[in-house]
Amino acid sequence: MQLSLPELSYTRQSLTAFEPPIRNDGRSIDQLRALSGQVNILPGAHGSARIKWGSTVEVLVGIKADVADATIHGGAFEASVDVSPSVTIQNRETDHLPSSLTSALQDVLDALPVDYLKFTPSKAWRIHVDVIVMLCAVPNENILSALSLATSLALQTTKIPKISTPNVTEMVLGSSKFEPSEEYDVDSEWDNAVPLQGLENLSVIITASSVDHILLIDPTVDEANVAQATYAVGVLPDGTTSYTRTISMGGGYASTGRAITAERYISLVQAASVAGTKLQEASKSLLAYEGSGFFDILP
Repeated sequence: MQLSLPELSYTRQSLTAFEPPIRNDGRSIDQLRALSGQVNILPGAHGSARIKWGSTVEVLVGIKADVADATIHGGAFEASVDVSPSVTIQNRETDHLPSSLTSALQDVLDALPVDYLKFTPSKAWRIHVDVIVMLCAVPNENILSALSLATSLALQTTKIPKISTPNVTEMVLGSSKFEPSEEYDVDSEWDNAVPLQGLENLSVIITASSVDHILLIDPTVDEANVAQATYAVGVLPDGTTSYTRTISMGGGYASTGRAITAERYISLVQAASVAGTKLQEASKSLLAYEGSGFFDILP
């Protein structure tokens, strides 16, 4: 439910008139929402992960690999995002949400190397990253962060069958050229399966807002509505920022309308980088977790 102007004004005043700022959920300005997760939960998938982001967003990711025609670059990662019918009706008024999330996720996946997925001149692995948004309790809530983290964890758990190719070449008639064989064997032993490569190039997306002189990490919808600008920042495991995308710009309800400066933008990106690095470091514990049920990544 959208807040009234007095309620939005109260939200802004709580952030800008107190030291420290008071957020409506009690977090500090640089704190992510509590989140928990599971990995390796989908039988038959090559990798999977499930993330609960706060109490409002839940995302499930399954990874499947199949043999397909090689592309000019080698193999391929293909994103597909769907939204569960149980998601709040306001988020399904148009078909834009699944397509926009698919596009955003594909941008993240396009940073991964794919040349090693090719194993004959014409064949390569195609990695399907299938996502379902199971819960989005608040319209226009931030789904990107949960989606990117779940994808990262699912890909880190993914293994693909080992491929063997004959160590021979075939003579091309009428020529002195040799070409690699198109023959290959797929190892059916799961213990011999191999992990994906290049995942250090995979970003986790952190959202950040500027509300006058305050920088907020992982803003709620109400906080973003009183911000001058909100960005999605892609953060690599080493803390490097891979990209930024504008989510909203131009001054929110009850804000001063003050334009965000270059210095402010740099500070915002740096704050997102710190939060993203901490999140990815904390998520490593989930990969090592052997219990059942959800694991608290950030309490």
